[in-house]
Amino acid sequence: MTDNQQLTQLTQAIDTLYGNSEPSLKDQANSFLLTFQRSEDAWKLVFPILGDESTSLQLRVFMAQTLRSKVQYDFTQLPKESLVSLKDSLIQLLIAYNGKSRLITTQLCISLTYFALQFLEWSNAIQEIINLLSPNSMPTLLEFLTILPQETMDVKKTPLTDEEFDTRTKQLVSSNVEQVLYIMSTLAETRASNASSINTEILSCIKSWIVDIPFFQILNNDPICSLIFEGISNEDTFDTAVECLTTIISETDVSPDSPNLPVIKALYDQLIKMSPLIAESQDDPEKIERFTELFAAAGESWQVLIALNPYDFKPLVDVLLQLSSYEEDLDIVKYTFKFWYDLKGLITSEARKEARTVFIPVYTDLIMVMLKHLRYPLTSDSIDLKDLFNNDKEAEDKFKDFRYEIGDVLKDCCSVVGPVNALNIPFSKLQTYMNLLQQGEHVQWQEIEASLFSMRAMATEVPTNENKILPVIMSYLVQLPENVKVRYAATLVLGRYTEWTAKHPEHLEEQLNYIIHGFEQQQSLDVIVAASHALKYFCMDCSTLLNSYLEQLFNFYSKVEGSLDIESLYDVTEGIAHVLKEERDFEKLNQDC
Repeated sequence: MTDNQQLTQLTQAIDTLYGNSEPSLKDQANSFLLTFQRSEDAWKLVFPILGDESTSLQLRVFMAQTLRSKVQYDFTQLPKESLVSLKDSLIQLLIAYNGKSRLITTQLCISLTYFALQFLEWSNAIQEIINLLSPNSMPTLLEFLTILPQETMDVKKTPLTDEEFDTRTKQLVSSNVEQVLYIMSTLAETRASNASSINTEILSCIKSWIVDIPFFQILNNDPICSLIFEGISNEDTFDTAVECLTTIISETDVSPDSPNLPVIKALYDQLIKMSPLIAESQDDPEKIERFTELFAAAGESWQVLIALNPYDFKPLVDVLLQLSSYEEDLDIVKYTFKFWYDLKGLITSEARKEARTVFIPVYTDLIMVMLKHLRYPLTSDSIDLKDLFNNDKEAEDKFKDFRYEIGDVLKDCCSVVGPVNALNIPFSKLQTYMNLLQQGEHVQWQEIEASLFSMRAMATEVPTNENKILPVIMSYLVQLPENVKVRYAATLVLGRYTEWTAKHPEHLEEQLNYIIHGFEQQQSLDVIVAASHALKYFCMDCSTLLNSYLEQLFNFYSKVEGSLDIESLYDVTEGIAHVLKEERDFEKLNQDC
């Protein structure tokens, strides 16, 4: 088959694949194109087609992808004597496509990367590429330098041995760090006159090389630092600049004896100076997300410094609290969760009492923030979640999962603030809501339920010997006004604190009565399921205290066994079995049975 015939077939296959053809014809075309990519004939056609701008863009993009695939996986098909010529052709294509199709340029840059990686005899590869592409093909050079370290991280993507790969990546990447840094610095010096696209490319390139260039060399380079921070204030370069800075921060070494601490402190000062931009971006969720990623990365990377120098780094923690408060997109808030957990682990040790004292007010405010995020949508008073989420089951399930993540943050807060102070926050809000209701004011159930949920979430951090606030809370919960959602939430709270109740038997009867009363809520399966779970754990943890209630439990069981769903019946049965196991008076047991 002649080259022209193959070109005709390729053109037809591309037209079929991207046109309005039948699915079966698309499958045939795709199969033909894949077969072509694997063939040795592909080597003969890629360069002529890529060099012919009269062919369709779709065909040339396909051929660029083909070249990338051939170089990466079929390099051994090439005779050694053709490598220099192919290298020259590849670089000439890059020069020809400079400033044109980004799709094609990217594929060609990847091809050149894998070519240089496998052409072991090409000793001065990077220097030659730089000389040929600069200064007239600078966008393409920046694209290549950005791709180079990204595509030389995994030996499995090449046929090279581990030793060959390590040696070659050192030659191509590690040995060229200073030269690349010099190029980036030189280009950054003209940032004011550069096109925004060039500054974006420089930032992308810096980000790509951060793993290989020591972070302090970047931070000590004034033109590059200025480009990054000025880029954050520029709409066109904002995203890339923030991503670049986030990556740099993630690579910083924060060991207490690090000689680079002054550099990190200078970076921190610059970061805090940017915090007013957050308030200016409140109406732009995408910008807030980028800022949250940035400051969360700083918090996670510098957590040890924060714990060691709480007063110096409190402004950073305050910014993270501000970002945690964002209500427009709760997915953004989740970026901060790991930081709160990590910092809690550091400041709750005996050696960090001062840091804990400094950050107790922050974690106290964080509880208030999380209480707001816990609330189901306030768009309606309906107790049907379908109404609140406009029948969007995915959004409903996503929010429920998010609430459990908030529960983990509340545990962290409780650990730092202390159980009494932590529980008092939602309890005070609950009391406020109840007072408003008594005054005839309207209070949505979502507000009450959020307070109850938070109390349940903090249960694991509350010791069973807590005697200051829980006795008041427990007596209060069983007197809440009747509402299906409120009863459901309150029942789950009681079920979570059963170990505490076992140590405080004076609250046993009122809680047991409240739980059992929940089985009368036939209109709500959720309440019955919650009551079944609560009763099971109640019986498990308070089994020795419930001996005198056996007759009441048997009567209750006889009354509800025919109406419960199988899972609820199993929970109730298992719970009562735990009480029976503790009964040693067999005569009394036979009498009750």
